[in-house]
Amino acid sequence: MSNWLLRFAHKIHRQSTYYCCYILFPHIRPSEMGKKLLLMDVDCGVDDAQAIMMALAAPNVQLLGITCCHGNTPIDNVCKNVLRVLKVCHRMEIPVFRGACLPLLEDEMSGAVYHGTDGLGDAPDPSAPGLEQVQTEHAVNAMIRIIAEHPGQVRRTQCREDNYNRQHSVGTSQF
Repeated sequence: MSNWLLRFAHKIHRQSTYYCCYILFPHIRPSEMGKKLLLMDVDCGVDDAQAIMMALAAPNVQLLGITCCHGNTPIDNVCKNVLRVLKVCHRMEIPVFRGACLPLLEDEMSGAVYHGTDGLGDAPDPSAPGLEQVQTEHAVNAMIRIIAEHPGQVRRTQCREDNYNRQHSVGTSQF
């Protein structure tokens, strides 16, 4: 990994950004067409918004879809935030899927202290896309379908912060 990227990652970490998902992208196995196929699973606060933008900016990454789940903010805000990021990046063609509306394994916790009540710092956006842009297919079904359509080529990325000891991790799964 290049020196400037390491310095940039260190600077971002020092500025209390949760984690740097872009460190993942060089490790994603390329598809037959040369692009690295990525499926992101997010609870879109500012950290995941940054990760989405970095994935979109990577010339060697093809983002196949974004699945949303409750986390930093309620599921409707998560979906709206992902759509806001895609709109700003002029990438509204990327499908967004709604998933779990409550935590499945842990107690519900709020990320409002870090991300604002809407998940993106409570910055108003009157021109934000509406939820009608979200696909009707459930996120879990979408993951299964997308992975089956690209066997052995898809990397699913999930960014996570442990709310108890503030450790950050990026979970990846190769399919």
